[in-house]
Amino acid sequence: MLSGQTKNTKMAEQRFATFFINILLWIPFLILMPLFGILNLYKKLLEYIAINFLKPHFRPPQSMDMTMCQGRSSELPYTNAAQVWVVQGSWISAKEFSDHFRKCFLEDSSDKYKNLYAHVTTYGTYSFYSHCKPQELDLSWHIREYSLKDYGQGTLESWAVTWMTANTYEERRPIWQVAILHLGSLESGSMETAIVAKFSHSLIDGYSFVHMIGKLTNNEAPYLVPRRTLSWKDKVKYIYQAPYGVISAYANQAFSRDSQSPYKKLASSIKSKPQPWLMSFATLDLNTVKMIRKATDTRFICLMVAAQFGALRKLLLETMSEKELPENLWIGSSLAWPNHPLHLTNHWTLGYFKCPIRMSDPLQRLRAVEAFYRDFKENNTDIKGMYSLMPLIRILPAWARRLFLRYDFALKNVSFFFASLMLSAKKHYLLGRPVKKLYLPLACPDVVPVALYGVTTSHSGQIDLSISAVQSVVVKNQEELDRLTQVYFTQELEAIADLCGLKLEISD
Repeated sequence: MLSGQTKNTKMAEQRFATFFINILLWIPFLILMPLFGILNLYKKLLEYIAINFLKPHFRPPQSMDMTMCQGRSSELPYTNAAQVWVVQGSWISAKEFSDHFRKCFLEDSSDKYKNLYAHVTTYGTYSFYSHCKPQELDLSWHIREYSLKDYGQGTLESWAVTWMTANTYEERRPIWQVAILHLGSLESGSMETAIVAKFSHSLIDGYSFVHMIGKLTNNEAPYLVPRRTLSWKDKVKYIYQAPYGVISAYANQAFSRDSQSPYKKLASSIKSKPQPWLMSFATLDLNTVKMIRKATDTRFICLMVAAQFGALRKLLLETMSEKELPENLWIGSSLAWPNHPLHLTNHWTLGYFKCPIRMSDPLQRLRAVEAFYRDFKENNTDIKGMYSLMPLIRILPAWARRLFLRYDFALKNVSFFFASLMLSAKKHYLLGRPVKKLYLPLACPDVVPVALYGVTTSHSGQIDLSISAVQSVVVKNQEELDRLTQVYFTQELEAIADLCGLKLEISD
């Protein structure tokens, strides 16, 4: 064991090495600074002239909107985020939902919901929102009733994923739609309404969805996005530390042995030959999750990430041995960008975390994910990225952002993602009907090479899970995805609970 003096010496040596490397890394940044300054000046000048003189209906993206604003929304690959509701009781008609939607959002006199009037276009090499006039928004086009036979293979999951990945948007119309599906019948005594609302991710993010659901159900989520105000000294410190912090994290993920796995070529294979996008739904036991978190002192997102990879491990072991498993896999997870305005916007950042998938012990795997997450947050890696990489991305023209997004994920070999969203624990009702299920899936088969994308939504005392996947070497068909989502995920949670010595209540 190292003595206190030896530890202090090593820490001092590490600080000096970090200081020296930061200085070296800043040299090329300083050389390129005039170029970025010119780009930023051109961007600001273009926005001023366009908005004030040439294109008054244009609006420049804010925060991280531009990450998903890659050009004209009618021409380029897109990412759709969605709400999939299952509401019990008498059927909800498109007109009834439209009237409620209008009252909640379109009659608001503020600009909180201006994205509902927008599509994305390109002008002078940069992306802009282009707005239609309020009277031009045709709700009869945006909110319509469909039949379960119109898309998919007869299940809600297949209907939703087929419709989400179909480009049903029209030129110059705002890039969102809502589908109303009537399930069951009065004669059968089980009437349900499925509502599938899809939005381009350039208009909205998960926290915006939380806000939207709160408005529609009059049941606001008590969870608040973290507030953070940094002093100018802190900002200078993080900007100075950013090159080393961001590049070291990037390099660790992109070039370490961890990423040298059979999935290394997944990105290029998906890009060269797009594959079908699959989706599966399940509901998890909230009490089990709470008990595990309390017993292990772990974060919700870390437990979900560990469970997803544990479920994936079970699936992979159907066709390979433990020795053939990669030692680790990396996963991207949405992180709350501080001070989210809680209206319709895309205001997010992303963290990348390592999970030891070859590790056989589910509890130790969870602790490893938690330790990596804590280290990531304690080193303020996300904040350093916010003050270095993100501002540079904002300056890039649309074509350069497309290039970055296409090759960035391929370089880092990130093919797995997970996000968790917390709504109110109170029972949700939509137009007087109880909400039975509420999933928030995402579909991005043409934008980034995502092999597996999981999202949990906690609401009404339950957790609804959606896992989407591109048909690939990871998940080969719908049956495998259903097994991973509906069987293995729960089994992994139960295995962790068992290792913690927890006694679970078995529900019917």
